[in-house]
Amino acid sequence: MVKAEKLAAALVVIDDEELFVTGHTSDIQRMDIAGVVDLAWDIKLDNGHRPYLVAKKRVCFDITEEPSDSPKNDLTRMITAKTGVKFAHSVHPLVQTYLFRETAVFWGDLGVDFSEDAGLPCGKNAQDYYAVYRGCILPNNRGAKLVRL
Repeated sequence: MVKAEKLAAALVVIDDEELFVTGHTSDIQRMDIAGVVDLAWDIKLDNGHRPYLVAKKRVCFDITEEPSDSPKNDLTRMITAKTGVKFAHSVHPLVQTYLFRETAVFWGDLGVDFSEDAGLPCGKNAQDYYAVYRGCILPNNRGAKLVRL
């Protein structure tokens, strides 16, 4: 599980296909440089410690992390094949992205995990956490949000 502050979400358009993805900020920046990111969002917390997506006017994430040759998932390999972008980590569909908060206290406790089949990842039990949020695509307005399960 990674910390949410290291990730961002993006609407990626490749060959007239829109993909809502979540990935490390450096990988979202690489896709933006390649010209395939239409919209990007930071993951932030409101006063009630609920995560939400904030649209970025300009994608300007740190890109110091080098791409790696480690095995990637199918979505990442497909984007690489169509765009030539090299990634440091795998990117995942937004709807298969889960944010877990063990307590209501700190931002650093908000972790992210992914599921390949849109079920809870790694067999996690939602009752073991203070809150579980999942990425959701908003219909008809090219938006996204995080909803509590």
